[in-house]
Amino acid sequence: MESTNGDLTKSSETFETLLKLLALLITSYPAILSLLEQFKEDFASGIRTITEALNSIREENGDPERLTRQLTEAIPELGKYIPKAYT
Repeated sequence: MESTNGDLTKSSETFETLLKLLALLITSYPAILSLLEQFKEDFASGIRTITEALNSIREENGDPERLTRQLTEAIPELGKYIPKAYT
C-alpha cells in the first residue's frame, strides 16, 4: 500500500500535536502534581468520613445487611461497590 500526501500530512499533524501535548505536560508538571495530591487528600478524607458515618449507623441499627439492602435499593449504583456478602 502506498501512502498518500493526505496520510503523511495527518501523521505529521498527529505527531506535532503529541509533541505539543508532551511539552505542555512537562512544563505544567508541578501544577498537575499539586492538583493530584490535593485530590488524593480530599478523596481520602471523604472516604474516612463516609466510613465513620456508616459505622455509626451500623452501631445504631445493629443490622448491616438491612442497611446495605436499603442503600442499594435507594441508590442501585452502589451495588457495584458493596460486596455481595452484605446485600
